[in-house]
Amino acid sequence: MSTETVWCPSCGAEYTAGMTACSECGVPLVAERPRSRHPVEDQGWDWYRDEVDRTIQRARRVARLLQQLAFYLGALEVIAFLVVVIASFTSDDYEAGVVGVGAIIYLTIPIIIPTAVWAFGALIDVQATRLDIAILEAELEEDEDAG
Repeated sequence: MSTETVWCPSCGAEYTAGMTACSECGVPLVAERPRSRHPVEDQGWDWYRDEVDRTIQRARRVARLLQQLAFYLGALEVIAFLVVVIASFTSDDYEAGVVGVGAIIYLTIPIIIPTAVWAFGALIDVQATRLDIAILEAELEEDEDAG
């Protein structure tokens, strides 16, 4: 870094010595280059790749938890469904049977919720995989450019 260069501490623009204020921001210029607002520029691509890897791992953990939650919700729905069916058909009361059939219809609708939760978890996993692939492609392209 040359002493003939000054920097805007706000936007990071570079100016030659003799300038006193940033033409974009109007902020007084400084002799030291300010840190970038973009972490990749400050910490490098290795940090960025590590951060993306951690994010992918977190997303996959969330996806697994959502899919487990969906399984248990579905299991609870099936148990509730069976209880209502057994109760309605073992009763001699006609009204209990009608209520039981209504309950069966009512209980089948919430099965959509566990299915949606499972699908959301699967979508998170797919997106994490796509991100993994994009990173690998970028690394291959970087290696080809370097070699």
